[in-house]
Amino acid sequence: MERTQVTGSQCARCIFKMAGREVCVAFPRGIPADIITGRFDHMQPHDGDGGIRFVPLRRSIADRQSAFSEDR
Repeated sequence: MERTQVTGSQCARCIFKMAGREVCVAFPRGIPADIITGRFDHMQPHDGDGGIRFVPLRRSIADRQSAFSEDR
């Protein structure tokens, strides 16, 4: 299990997080402390995640603006 320092928890920005609870599709019995506190980058495999990783809710405004500019 690779440990990487991340800034804040990814959980609040993940499509798999259940609103108002510290559970998600990858961890239905509770998100591990090292992920929920942001000490682990869940873009990497974590024991027990069943292959489900962090996926952002949506792209950032900057990413969308950049993509829009490239399309023109």
